[in-house]
Amino acid sequence: MDRQTSVASGSTGVATEAEAEADNPTGVEIEIEADATLGYASIQNAVPVVRSLRLTNHGADPLENLQVLITCNPRFAQGIKLRFDRLAPRESRRVSPVDLHPDHSYLAELQEAVQAVVKVTVLTGTHELAHKAQPLEILAYDQWAGTRALPELLAAFCMPNNPAVDVLIGKASKLLRSQHSELSMNGYQSKNREVVWKQVSALYSTISAEALQYSEPPASFGSDGQKIRTPERILETRVATCLDLAMLFASCLEQAGLRPVVLIKDGHAWVGVWLHSACFADPLTDDVQAVRKRVDSGEFLVFETTGVAQHHSHRPSLRIAMEQGHAHLLEEDSFRYAVDVHRAREVQIKPLPSRTAPLKRTEVETEVPQAIEPTPHLPPLDPEFLTPLDLPTEDTPEGRLSKWKSKLLDLTLRNRLLNFKPTKSTLQFVAPDLAKLEDALADGAEFRVRPLPGIMEGVDPRMAQVHTNRVGRTPMDDMALEALANK
Repeated sequence: MDRQTSVASGSTGVATEAEAEADNPTGVEIEIEADATLGYASIQNAVPVVRSLRLTNHGADPLENLQVLITCNPRFAQGIKLRFDRLAPRESRRVSPVDLHPDHSYLAELQEAVQAVVKVTVLTGTHELAHKAQPLEILAYDQWAGTRALPELLAAFCMPNNPAVDVLIGKASKLLRSQHSELSMNGYQSKNREVVWKQVSALYSTISAEALQYSEPPASFGSDGQKIRTPERILETRVATCLDLAMLFASCLEQAGLRPVVLIKDGHAWVGVWLHSACFADPLTDDVQAVRKRVDSGEFLVFETTGVAQHHSHRPSLRIAMEQGHAHLLEEDSFRYAVDVHRAREVQIKPLPSRTAPLKRTEVETEVPQAIEPTPHLPPLDPEFLTPLDLPTEDTPEGRLSKWKSKLLDLTLRNRLLNFKPTKSTLQFVAPDLAKLEDALADGAEFRVRPLPGIMEGVDPRMAQVHTNRVGRTPMDDMALEALANK
């Protein structure tokens, strides 16, 4: 991803030759570290406008009562004022992150990318010591930056709460019940891959009947990104690229309680979905063999989405779309990466908020959806990956207490379950809501122990402190709460 570090010096003495000044800077030096590209998706997901700001006093005298003004032009974020009582000679001060509060209205209404500037000015009283202007590109509301920024932010454009998605889910549910009255769009609740297939087929038939038209995407969108039409815009204009369609399917699948994956190769995008409640280890997977392995195991299916935008006489069935999607995985040289939306949600990549404008009803003649297709042959799942069925448990406080007592041989403080102290040989869990965890355990829920993931650290441009400042909880706590909610 692109990141910029800019340096500026302001001198209070007489300027010397340029080379000497570069080797021996005087006055106040300003260093700004910021991502070269920002958008609503990144700012909404804890990417700071300015990652760090460093001031260095290269002069021989201390500087006192410094004011640092940080402003944005255009005003996509609110400016701030920092104060330093004293900056000694050769002293350096670093502030990280500099969390400028974004102007959500400006970013949500931005239709085209704009060139912006973050300006830092250092003053003492009314005297300016130094200033620096940092250029940035601010992306449009619906613009994804590709690999110029965090590519996993593609998951932010999966918008399950968009009003247009509700319309499509309603139609798919109606189609599903018309052919299988006992079924509904309820995700993995049945713990049956055939039922999941029928939900995917219902969505495929529903979107196919919307009479959409295909539009060619930019050739290099996988690296440079592109604008992504939101679900309501697709239904209003009836035009979509391969990435638009992949994100539309992903939004519908996520709203239905399923776990979509968006796959990218050179010049093309398509979609996949887990047939049981699993996900990849990381939000972004660039190992095509790992993806193929999951398809071959019967846990995961991929399918081409552009066929739904063809004329009905040439429109492929879901089974043929699956064959086309699998064929893309055989092109190892052109495969780039897959973004697992569920895993991205776990590491706190949130969907873009939908705009508040109501969905426009257009008088477009849609087609009659095709019947739900029979389930293809699926290989048996490895029992290790199966989600265990819920076991009956006592459903009263008395029953729970009786069950716990029967498992406790010692009710005194000698029992480490009652008088627990963490040691090197014990595992500590992230449990921000102990009551909810207790309820889940009492209900017989089973948990897998996973290593503590690294969230918003290392090369991830998002920052945990920014997330905590904005929502009042740490990213790890939010991840643990979502894991409990998904049990």
